[in-house]
Amino acid sequence: MQSTQLFIAFVVSVFYYMFLIVVTMYDGFVTVVLLPIAATVWTVIFMGICFVVGLALRLLKSFPWQRKYFQALIIIGIALVVMSWVFSVQVYDPVFEQNHDAPHPYFGISGWLITLFAIMHFPISKNESISPESAIK
Repeated sequence: MQSTQLFIAFVVSVFYYMFLIVVTMYDGFVTVVLLPIAATVWTVIFMGICFVVGLALRLLKSFPWQRKYFQALIIIGIALVVMSWVFSVQVYDPVFEQNHDAPHPYFGISGWLITLFAIMHFPISKNESISPESAIK
């Protein structure tokens, strides 16, 4: 895992989080100020979780993940975020006192985490597969 990879995973994850929350609700100034802070905190927490899970997978010798599996995971993650719009739910907005459509939380969160995991552990070179040695670098 390289620092560039972690940075890209961080930026994509913060974007996903902010996008999914902003389309769900917008409270004005409070959302503008607190949303980036919440996105950063949740992204760092889930990056830590994805790192631990990915490290465990790297330590398993019988788990031969290659580049194509991570490409498939990224596509699945993006598809889940799109599906969160297809299967939207009604949310009551107390500020405007009305219901509006919001992305389905299970699909949105699942797509967010799968994409984050795949970007964090994506093998950089075409012949690289994940291994314990590459986790320590």
